[in-house]
Amino acid sequence: MSGDTNKLTIVVPIADAEKLIPYWANEEEDIDFRREVERAARCTIAYAATELKRCLSRTIAFADVHYAEMRPAAGRFIELAVADPASVDDSFTLEPDGEGIVITGMGRTGLLYGAYELLRYQGWRWYAP
Repeated sequence: MSGDTNKLTIVVPIADAEKLIPYWANEEEDIDFRREVERAARCTIAYAATELKRCLSRTIAFADVHYAEMRPAAGRFIELAVADPASVDDSFTLEPDGEGIVITGMGRTGLLYGAYELLRYQGWRWYAP
């Protein structure tokens, strides 16, 4: 693989995502998940992004997996979204879109289930927490 063909962008459409995803993914102890629904959603999206990057970096040979707040003009991507941050709905959709896929959780839990389902398609399995 050469050029941009080895890049996989994990899209988190939140300002400063490229820099702050690792921080947001680990701030769950500082969030009141009932009152700070937007912040809770940001934490969940960031955590899903870090899980995808961690696993896909090990799965896809020669892949340059990175974060961005916007879709690339060209190239492969996985975009993450939560339809309703206050929802407790754990359903999700995996929708192809050009060279990428969009994972949308109806609620925060649904986004995580969607990310893990995509990883399951890549051969990942979890046998214990």
